[in-house]
Amino acid sequence: MRRTGRARILYLTALIAAFAVAAAGCGSRRTGPQPAAGHPKVVGYLPIPYRVSAGADIGAARVIHVVVRPGQRFAVKVATSDGPFAWRQIGRPPDRRVVRVLGDVNIGHCAAGAVGCRVPYFHVLAASRAGTTTMTWLYRELACSPQRKKMTQATRSCTATVTFDITVR
Repeated sequence: MRRTGRARILYLTALIAAFAVAAAGCGSRRTGPQPAAGHPKVVGYLPIPYRVSAGADIGAARVIHVVVRPGQRFAVKVATSDGPFAWRQIGRPPDRRVVRVLGDVNIGHCAAGAVGCRVPYFHVLAASRAGTTTMTWLYRELACSPQRKKMTQATRSCTATVTFDITVR
């Protein structure tokens, strides 16, 4: 009987250690503001809720200038929400001859499209060759009209666009 009890204790100790190692690995991937190893430089952040300066017109375009080298990978960090806020890419995609979209990398523990689990993701691109291109994102607060927000809260926008002016040289 004693051997069986000791065997159980050893088995449970090994099991607990394995779970602790797995949990430590998962936790380190989503805790810091920096992307996990191997992710590129972040050139912009699209937060929720998106705030504008008091003097800016609601819905006015903002431009972020990005300069990268051919072969360089870079990313835009995009906040997510189950609503009533949303970011989405609009308009023409970036010129594939200048940059390639490599995909979106979720740094949290949530599956893509999971409801009730708000973690940012990285929209990752790679510079292909010298040239310029743009990428535009639209922010919307779905529960308000731009006129009401403009009158009551000048520092929050119902809709706004952010354009990344990307130069590869």
